Amino acid sequence: MEKKGGHDENNLYVTVETPVAHLVADEAITASSTSTKDAKKPHGKMASFTELFQFADGTDYVLMSVGTIAAMLTGAGQPIQITFFGDIINAFNPPTGNEAPGAFQTNINKVVYQFVVIASIILVCGFGQIACWSISASRQSKKLRHAYASAILRQEVGWFDVNEPMQLATRVADTTLLVQEGMGRKVGDGMNFLSMGITSLVVAFYYGWELSLVLFAFTPLIGVSAYCMTKSITAAVQGGVEAYAEAGGIAEESLSNIKTVHMFNSMTTVANKYMSALLRTEQAGVKKGLAVGFGTGVMYFVMLCTYAVGMYYGAVRITNDQLGPQKCVGSGCYDGGRVIIVFFSIVMGSMALGQAGPSMQAVMTARSAAYEIFELINRTSKIDASSDDGKTFDIVEGRIALESIRFAYP
Repeated sequence: MEKKGGHDENNLYVTVETPVAHLVADEAITASSTSTKDAKKPHGKMASFTELFQFADGTDYVLMSVGTIAAMLTGAGQPIQITFFGDIINAFNPPTGNEAPGAFQTNINKVVYQFVVIASIILVCGFGQIACWSISASRQSKKLRHAYASAILRQEVGWFDVNEPMQLATRVADTTLLVQEGMGRKVGDGMNFLSMGITSLVVAFYYGWELSLVLFAFTPLIGVSAYCMTKSITAAVQGGVEAYAEAGGIAEESLSNIKTVHMFNSMTTVANKYMSALLRTEQAGVKKGLAVGFGTGVMYFVMLCTYAVGMYYGAVRITNDQLGPQKCVGSGCYDGGRVIIVFFSIVMGSMALGQAGPSMQAVMTARSAAYEIFELINRTSKIDASSDDGKTFDIVEGRIALESIRFAYP
């Protein structure tokens, strides 16, 4: 801001020139779509993962650490319980065939107690995972919203000429929700699925590496099919949300300017425009249904093919080890329980790795949304009303005169 001061014997005047805000990609947050302005939204830029947590304090770090440990334990508990199913199958079909009368019930009771223990651990860790990450994200998002709103309010008036003021309130609510989701429960879910996938593969290869290698060939297909189905559904849902938002914007704009609509006799035009937006919502719903149906069919087709190959090869190994001329003896022999453990561990691991994709996508979305928020928070206003810099007059007397005013719109 430029100030020019002067006075004569009778007058004291101050001339103030308000600078024009220049839209720079790394300075301003602009509307996502506008055809009437030259504003351009930065594309492809993201905040780093650590920058998402710049408002975290000591309590938040403790919550995130506990939530991370709980998520990893919850994920690891899922494949461990598969080993209990294998023990149950072996208990129903003892390999020796001459078990003592009470041995069967003893073996079953042992597995039941193991299920109770692992269920209790998963209950506590699952609650801790969601609670810790959700509470931490809520605490940080509150600080983020405050900083974001404060940054908007301290911008100079010229900044609002190149940024849509009507969209700022929505951005404060919606964009911060995206960031909150990407640095909260979705992070815990991603760690849960990654832990589940890695632990499942370790268990599978430990109990039978030959069968694991056969099934592992189908793992990318299962993971990719699950990920593609989830991604297609997400894209279809997002398209529906955008279409409904467009239709709602048309309705809100027309109703808020209903006198103008009647003045130009544009009721039919507005209604047709609204109907066109509704048709896009219908198309988005159809796309969602097709995506869900096709994706589900492909995913289950790949899974059932995996089941067929796994069961066939498992039966071959059991036949060779248990029914061959020389019966296999030792811990490395294949039986029904071992095949079930390896089989379902591989399937669970591949599914878990595929389900980790949406969580990673939520984190990437949060990083993209946070970039614009942090750019505005760090932007220095051309006129900072909260700054104490500059010359301060102890006493100001006289009158204010506006002469030869020249107004320039950006």
